[in-house]
Amino acid sequence: MFLERKIYKTLCEHAIQPQVSIIKGLRRTGKTTLVKQLLVDYFPNNSIYFDLERLDNRNLFNDSNYENLILALKQRGVNFSSQVAIAIDEVQFLPNLSSVVKYLYDNYNIKFIITGSSSYYIKNLFTESLDGRKKIF
Repeated sequence: MFLERKIYKTLCEHAIQPQVSIIKGLRRTGKTTLVKQLLVDYFPNNSIYFDLERLDNRNLFNDSNYENLILALKQRGVNFSSQVAIAIDEVQFLPNLSSVVKYLYDNYNIKFIITGSSSYYIKNLFTESLDGRKKIF
């Protein structure tokens, strides 16, 4: 059962914006639940969720050839002929993720929804590389 939090309405309003939605906060506060509900409510047919606590998901985003990532996403059913939503949870586990997101954001019609529990990492790495492309919640 989804218990709507106060921030959910604001996240919904931003879900239709092209900018990256970054949700930061302490561990175990419901960030993952919010993201999964956003995918259901706004992107039910063309979205995918990744938890970077899983090593296989980290390896997928760690490939230096970003087109390999696109190919892997297509193999998982992502259709790039329309807008795609990619949710990435626990970004603090992959320090180079900001450059991957920047490249994909700039070259494909992707709405990113990102979460992390490390304020320092999100503030310093995602702020610099995604200027003008993100909103932090």
